[in-house]
Amino acid sequence: MFQLASKQSSLQLIVFLWKINLPVQSLFSELKMTEHKRDRGGGGRNLLSKRACVYALFVIVLNLAIQSESYLVDSNPYRHVEALDDEGKYILEWMINWETKRVIFNVTVATKGYVGFGLTRRGKMTGADIVIGGVSPEGKPYFTDRHALGHQLPVLDAQQDWICHEAWERGEHTFLSFSRAFDTCDKEDYPITEDVMSIIWAYGENDDVVEYHFQNRGNRDVYLLDPDLTPRIAQPMYRTKNPKELGDLKVWSINKLEVIPPVETYYTCSFHKAPRSPKKGHIVGFNTVLHSDLERRHINQFFLYRCHPPQGRDAAAFFERYVRNRGEQCYTLNSASNKIPTMNCREPVHIWSAGGKPVFLPGHVGIPLAESPNEYFMLQAHYENPERLPGMRLRYSLEIFYTPNPRKHDAGVMITGHAVPGSPSILIPPSSLGHVIHGICGADCTKQMFPESGVQVFATSLHTHTNGRGARLLHVRDDHELPWISFDDNYHFKFQQTRILRKERTILPGDQIITRCAYETTGKKQAIVGGLSLRNEVCVGVMWYYNKIKGYGICNSEIKSKQYYTRLGISNTTWSNAHLETIMNTPSNPVGFTMSEIFSHHFKWNIARRAQLLDDHRFLPQVTQCPTLIPGMEVPRRRQVSTSATPTLQRYVIGGGKQNEVSKSEYSSVYSKDVVPYERPGVCVKEQKQVVQVNTNEYQSPVVTQQFPPGTWWSVDTKTEGYN
Repeated sequence: MFQLASKQSSLQLIVFLWKINLPVQSLFSELKMTEHKRDRGGGGRNLLSKRACVYALFVIVLNLAIQSESYLVDSNPYRHVEALDDEGKYILEWMINWETKRVIFNVTVATKGYVGFGLTRRGKMTGADIVIGGVSPEGKPYFTDRHALGHQLPVLDAQQDWICHEAWERGEHTFLSFSRAFDTCDKEDYPITEDVMSIIWAYGENDDVVEYHFQNRGNRDVYLLDPDLTPRIAQPMYRTKNPKELGDLKVWSINKLEVIPPVETYYTCSFHKAPRSPKKGHIVGFNTVLHSDLERRHINQFFLYRCHPPQGRDAAAFFERYVRNRGEQCYTLNSASNKIPTMNCREPVHIWSAGGKPVFLPGHVGIPLAESPNEYFMLQAHYENPERLPGMRLRYSLEIFYTPNPRKHDAGVMITGHAVPGSPSILIPPSSLGHVIHGICGADCTKQMFPESGVQVFATSLHTHTNGRGARLLHVRDDHELPWISFDDNYHFKFQQTRILRKERTILPGDQIITRCAYETTGKKQAIVGGLSLRNEVCVGVMWYYNKIKGYGICNSEIKSKQYYTRLGISNTTWSNAHLETIMNTPSNPVGFTMSEIFSHHFKWNIARRAQLLDDHRFLPQVTQCPTLIPGMEVPRRRQVSTSATPTLQRYVIGGGKQNEVSKSEYSSVYSKDVVPYERPGVCVKEQKQVVQVNTNEYQSPVVTQQFPPGTWWSVDTKTEGYN
């Protein structure tokens, strides 16, 4: 193998490669990868040759520079590089060709044996679409398209749809380049869609595939088809070695050390002063740094909010005293009992959830910064400690990338979905499959909030807790459901990434934005209710948009129908901070139980009641809430809904608190039965015989004759298989 004297010289070579901006594909081309023979002795290799040097540098870059993240390696947002294992022994590069609807995969693996690669629904072997390839001891490449029936050697597909373009070995590494169409119309293949996909990987010490999947294996969740705008400087190690590549970007780090008490769910809020600047700039990216698995297990989510002082008060005089405070408990933002002024900090700026990676905004947008001499932000963090461990210390950082040079458009963040915590209308019966909750940002709210020209949505994120299996951000205009703004019908709680849209979407005043969440609780005897803990559920959609609208950032809903309450036997409700759940009184039980206790043990769930609840959650009118977030800001009052005929209950907005304590607007909204639904395109699309160019090699794609109906197996609404 090519040897280097020291790690320092390795890093110097990395710096050189990144500085000359040599993309991975250029390295592949430079290698002229047509040689398949194994060099077993290595004695005839010229280490100073161009090919050996380039290959050695390529391996070094992938092993030391990438680590376990995916970063933009050139200007193409559809080219990704990621280490699939923690040691950098299995490196994946993939490129998307939207014209031919194919994905090209290149893998470099530290082995002389077989290499396995597969796509599956939730990281499991059963049903996985797998290829196994390598170079035999005789120097001949082998490559097969297979599928897994269980934890055994995957069986050959009747139709070989994966195409191998290159296979070679150098030193201790094996390289494979292969591709596949998004759709193959082969029931033994897993379709490549915009849902999250699990990549499973494995490699062996030799070419005996009978030992497949024995020791070296793993899986990684990815959005294969999404663009990624994350630059190399998002990686702290690379940024330290190459500070000049920041250009005009600066990094503001919020560093946190939190000592968690022995409680199951804990929320804290802390205040932070933004860097001072003589002029307005823009925030353009965010990166969360978690230092160990301890943080990854126990930090569920955090929100960054912009703070606004009371009308007529100076920001520094009002907020500065709280910056020195390490943080206070804050389950709800709108509670007057909080020790810190959380009610003044509710304009969302950034949301990070479990499994999220760095996010960078498109080059024409940025979140305003330094619009006033003194700006303050609040970080609300959600920690989970199910073991109730005492004195647990969690250390993490939020890196905020900003530029003093403003971009063309000001960006904002809008949180949509179903109102939590405390709303009785998030209710999932025990052992449910595909139960759906809707949250509506109604037409009256979008008329009130959005300008006549509308807003442009360029990124989204979707959020449920552990029972979520699918989430969509629906867009309704004039009783027609337009193509969904964002969706993931294979939602995975442990991988919640802010996603840059391939095409921006225009939301006009009068449009409805509906957040749809599907849940699965099979095998659970408890009913699931809305709330703050991971044992409860939420249904949240987040839109990143421009041009920013002043004073708004929340638009959600809840069911307040008397008919709904009567069917469930609800007479009144009270939010309990002690239980972090809604307490209910029923005619038969005036003492009061939590909602989850009532609907788990004191409510008879039959088929008719389950069907009625599902229908109510879909079609009953909801009250949309779009509160103002700036103290003293006046709101147009148009057709405000009267709630005098409905039971009295405490109403909450996302981020928490009693809504009647803040300035608000409420409107009646409904997901009408007259709406013409949007149909997701079928998994399989008929193709004509064609020649596709990949890596300069021509081949003929298979003729597709079979047509699968849309949603036959991937939808959470239609199939139980794969929920594991």
